Amino acid sequence: VDLISTTEFQFASMMLYTPEHQGRMFALFRHPVDRAVSKFFYLRKAKWEPTYNERWAGMSLDEWASRERGENNWMVRQLISKSNQEPLTSKDLELAKEIIRTKFVVGLMDQFEESVHRFNFLLGVDESDAQNNQCINEYTANEKSKSISTTDKNTWNSYSHPEVTQGSAAWRSLH
Repeated sequence: VDLISTTEFQFASMMLYTPEHQGRMFALFRHPVDRAVSKFFYLRKAKWEPTYNERWAGMSLDEWASRERGENNWMVRQLISKSNQEPLTSKDLELAKEIIRTKFVVGLMDQFEESVHRFNFLLGVDESDAQNNQCINEYTANEKSKSISTTDKNTWNSYSHPEVTQGSAAWRSLH
């Protein structure tokens, strides 16, 4: 297999990778505050999601940000397999950073097009091929537009929402 796509990277790494069969994971990261804000606006409308939260529908971002949101350093916990009930240490953070450094090819959402090009280069995707180029343009155009309303599910699972201002009360609560 040349490529596997999954959100379950712990399972994939345990089941597929051995010292003899190694691979690299590709990941698009975004700022944790941006991810949390997006999660809030999405899950207050996405009734089709199992994690939809009706209580959030009537909350403001500031109110939601000031409360316990049910997650605590989600990415670190995923990478090192620690539950929300277990305390995190600085060693845990360093281990998570080492896992990312050694196992992942990293892209950044705020550098989306550049990240897509990096992934394509490493995967050997010929961006000059007309069909590949069309696919890339459609994919990156969706990321640029961000104009889809959040009332119906769409194929990209991407929706526009207000951004939080750095330094605002919500930002400070989420940061």
